[in-house]
Amino acid sequence: MKDKKDILTNIKSNFIFRKIFSLLANNKKLDIINYNKNIQKKLNITLEDYKKYGKKYKEGDRNGLGYEYLKETKRLVFAGNYKNNKRNGKGKEFFDNEEILDGYYINGILKEGKLFDKYGNIIKILEKNGKLKEFYDNGKIRFDGEMLNDKKWNGIGYNYNGNKAFEIKEGKGFVMEYDYYYGNKIFEGEYINGVRNGKGKEYYENGKLLFEGEYLYGKRDGNGKEFLLNGEVLNGYYKQDKLIEGKKIDKDGNDIMILEKNGKLKEFFDNGKIRFNGEILDGKKWNGIGYDYNGKKAFEIKEGKGFVMEYDYYYGAKYFEGEYINGVRNGKGKELYESGDILFEGEYLNGKRNGKGKEYYLWFIKYESKLKFEGEYLNGKKHGEGKEYHRNGYLEFEGEYLNGERNGEGTEYYNDGSLSYKGEYLNGKKHGFGKEYYGGNSFKDEYSEPRDYLDPRDNDQKQEQLMYEGEYLNDEKNGKGKEYNMNGQLIYEGPYLNGKKLIKQKNIFYHKI
Repeated sequence: MKDKKDILTNIKSNFIFRKIFSLLANNKKLDIINYNKNIQKKLNITLEDYKKYGKKYKEGDRNGLGYEYLKETKRLVFAGNYKNNKRNGKGKEFFDNEEILDGYYINGILKEGKLFDKYGNIIKILEKNGKLKEFYDNGKIRFDGEMLNDKKWNGIGYNYNGNKAFEIKEGKGFVMEYDYYYGNKIFEGEYINGVRNGKGKEYYENGKLLFEGEYLYGKRDGNGKEFLLNGEVLNGYYKQDKLIEGKKIDKDGNDIMILEKNGKLKEFFDNGKIRFNGEILDGKKWNGIGYDYNGKKAFEIKEGKGFVMEYDYYYGAKYFEGEYINGVRNGKGKELYESGDILFEGEYLNGKRNGKGKEYYLWFIKYESKLKFEGEYLNGKKHGEGKEYHRNGYLEFEGEYLNGERNGEGTEYYNDGSLSYKGEYLNGKKHGFGKEYYGGNSFKDEYSEPRDYLDPRDNDQKQEQLMYEGEYLNDEKNGKGKEYNMNGQLIYEGPYLNGKKLIKQKNIFYHKI
């Protein structure tokens, strides 16, 4: 086991984590809720180290400073203080869309704070006295009023142009809900007790109607209609957002699906033939028989288990085949293009890609699948080690993924297989330290003549000639860096901002003798 000095020395260069751990370790008050690999990676310490310097360490006992993570993706969702297993004191909440809530909590309830978008702009301000202000991305006010029990109680709402749109009094009113970005209306309807209660309508981003019906306690409850963008309509009865019974029809009025109160389910193809006949449990197919487009039995599912084929309503194209457990994809399976070629093959868990898998291009010239990606998935997204390929089969990228994006160390290649970039990524973009290289195409720089095509298989050619080494921010050169011409001569050394050099200097050449 490392001693405290070694641990602090080995912590990677992350200022926030270094400060937090240093302070806690020195005072022997390290109190981490759940030992987590993300924390381990940033701090370079083990579970035993936590226990050694943690006075109160106990998994699940939430008192003091701690962190919360999503179980599936291990994404950090909260960092702050706890008391008696509830958020108490200062803390920060982190959202999937990169928004951050910086606030103060009492007994798990947010009492005051500010919500910021990914660019640092204020979305919402909540004061101790319950006063609430919400803003649009253009800086104009969206709502100005007060809250009660975490619900809007009194105040005025405005549209994206700053015009008054509605007023709510004691939690009641006919309310419009607008999206922070661009001010698209996403809901209009009745509010009681500060949430959706009564009749209302939901809208797509393009302004088209998504749903109209009845609500109770903020959820769909009662009769309602859902309008799909492809012209299909679902007319049904809901209970707390769950469809209890209903019928889905296509744009011509033909039946696609009929669900009865007792859970009996029938699905059809566009030719009128039966697609599935059985029953569902908790919204999942549980018992029944599936058929192909010609009416032949294709599979049987019993108590949610079976080797299942999924067919499209239109023309009956098969788009999945694989194992089902608990009424959804679980185990090995394949997703298919309309042509029948493989789109994806790999492992599933609870209906989503989880584990090892491969994605494929559809090569239209020969109508065959070509490998696009191979690696690890978590909760439907690329997560862990993986490789991407160009359509010609050459490796395009290899490295680490987090929540579907390149994150961590990685290497990019040109479409001839030669090295393009090697370095760090954050949220799919070059971010941190990295190196760029001249590749196998014709490249020009301002201090050397253009060359002909560089064949990476020709050992006489320079396959990995360094072009730039330095710092990146959001996919652009930012910070200190060095730039070289194709002969390996240093032509610039200094700071960059948004991809541009900040210092004008004479040509720098270090001539080889």
